[in-house]
Amino acid sequence: MMTSWRDTSSDRWQAICSNIQRWVPLFEWLPKYNWRRDFVYDLIAGLTYSTVVIPQSMAYAMLAKLPPVYGLYSSITPMFLYFVFGTSRHLVTGTFALTSMMLGEAVANVLQKSGTPREDDYEKEFIITTLRITFLVGMLQILFSFLNVGRYISKYLLPDSLISGFTNAAAIYITTSQLPGLLQFHVPEYFGVFNLVKSWGYMISHLHEAHLPTFLLGSGVIVSILLLKSYETSIQQWLQRSKGEEVVAEDEGVPLMDDTDTHFALPRVANNKDVAKANSGIKLPIPETLLVIIFYTAVTWLFSLEKHGISIIGFIPNGFPMTVNSVNFRDGSDFFNHLNQSILLAIVAYVMTMSIAKSFSKKSNYQIDENQEMFALGISTAIASFFSGYISCGSLTRTSVVHSTGGKSQIAMLIGTMVVCFILLGFTFVFHYLPNVVLAGVTLMACKNLFLKLDEVVGYWRYHRYQFAIWFTTFTVSVIFKAELGIAAGMAISMIGQGIERFLNPYF
Repeated sequence: MMTSWRDTSSDRWQAICSNIQRWVPLFEWLPKYNWRRDFVYDLIAGLTYSTVVIPQSMAYAMLAKLPPVYGLYSSITPMFLYFVFGTSRHLVTGTFALTSMMLGEAVANVLQKSGTPREDDYEKEFIITTLRITFLVGMLQILFSFLNVGRYISKYLLPDSLISGFTNAAAIYITTSQLPGLLQFHVPEYFGVFNLVKSWGYMISHLHEAHLPTFLLGSGVIVSILLLKSYETSIQQWLQRSKGEEVVAEDEGVPLMDDTDTHFALPRVANNKDVAKANSGIKLPIPETLLVIIFYTAVTWLFSLEKHGISIIGFIPNGFPMTVNSVNFRDGSDFFNHLNQSILLAIVAYVMTMSIAKSFSKKSNYQIDENQEMFALGISTAIASFFSGYISCGSLTRTSVVHSTGGKSQIAMLIGTMVVCFILLGFTFVFHYLPNVVLAGVTLMACKNLFLKLDEVVGYWRYHRYQFAIWFTTFTVSVIFKAELGIAAGMAISMIGQGIERFLNPYF
């Protein structure tokens, strides 16, 4: 009898521990972590990652129409929470160009519907609206994880072809949004259909207002990054040849979901990067973005370029942000106005994050839990909203940096995040003379990774015209009319096609 009671108690305790490890994966992998073997790799990867996250996060915050420091805030809380709740060993969450752009547009739509605030209060209201939407996005993702719908969203509502079409359209939106910063003139904010076309028309008709020194400085930033990247590529290829390894081309862009279990699996074009890089060793990339930012900040300070009309970031407050009440909606109507803008963001952020997480888990031969990833992303985003952080999403660039420099676990991201905290505590003054056009150039260079790869589109056309129709419709409608309409049109075609396939399936 006593033995039976002990066995039952032991089984219950094991069940409790198993549930805790399921919802808090940190308790499962951290006790097994090999500090002697893996920590040096994670230290190198984390320090390298920190050189990328600082400039990128500030640039993406401006893409979301927020002060640059909010990008740093958004690179702290989500990473600490993903460290605890995430299942990917390499995924880096935080700011991302696509979701930053979508968030900025969503906030502008909310403010337009609720009545644009006075100019003196606009920035304050814009920030609090951003945090409200961020909170709702996180809560929606947590709800989706409890309902276990993440897999169905990525499989049925947002297939690879739709995400690819929308990503390429978003790259055009992002490029358009950064051109005024490169030319340093103001472009009115257009809403509704044809807003992108209207922005192009305004910029073309007002090119004579461009600030030439700013344009030359921005062009210098872009050329500098390209030259450094080219130099880095040459160095890496020389190292590969010296080791007798085959030189492989780097593949850029957002990796697509693994659709081997979907109804519309697409035969993929061979990808050199996916074939074999396990034996290529650790790569230490040149932190070209950070070097460019340091150089042009120093030049601006030495020659007082701000006195010649070059716009600079200016004062950035030190320390961590105060807690913010991100749930203070005015009334029910205000709540649903925010919620309406949050649903699409919650879905897109999850699908983009999963596409990156799955790609790197496949390369390193480990499994991730889709539902737990939805929960980790949701809780990271929701709690970040109380600490001035905005929507968290997986970052392809920063995840690639961690993976290529030999990162073994989320400890690499923890180290990088601690460096960001260190900068916030007392070194934000070094960015005072950073020109805004430099961040615009950084964003434009990061944005090029989102543009389509020809082999991908050709693959859709050759192997599955239906998937090409989804890609083409999503891309075209997003660019010509509106981003949200593009996604809606792509989803409609996807669901119609699946309905037809299910109807015809019994006869084949």
